[in-house]
Amino acid sequence: MKKNIFLLLILLSTTVCSAKDYSTQQELKKIEDEVQKCIDTNFTSDYTMAQCVINGINKYNIEINKTVNAAKNYLSKAQYEQFLNNQKKWEKSVKNI
Repeated sequence: MKKNIFLLLILLSTTVCSAKDYSTQQELKKIEDEVQKCIDTNFTSDYTMAQCVINGINKYNIEINKTVNAAKNYLSKAQYEQFLNNQKKWEKSVKNI
């Protein structure tokens, strides 16, 4: 699931690469590295590893929201509505995994 979120963020980032408040690959890599370091340090229990992943997902969601909000400035109203609909469909599909 983490990889799916990462791939979506890369796709969204490249889509609105000229926006000011979009997620950069460096920011995404930083989150990934933080999650991996947390897991490497807290590997003794499933609970602590799960907390590392949950915190990472929350950080990814913040970056996704930055990119979605930045897209609003570069898309027409109809395109942005379609973009949001696709985002909702994607979120629904992720929850079904």
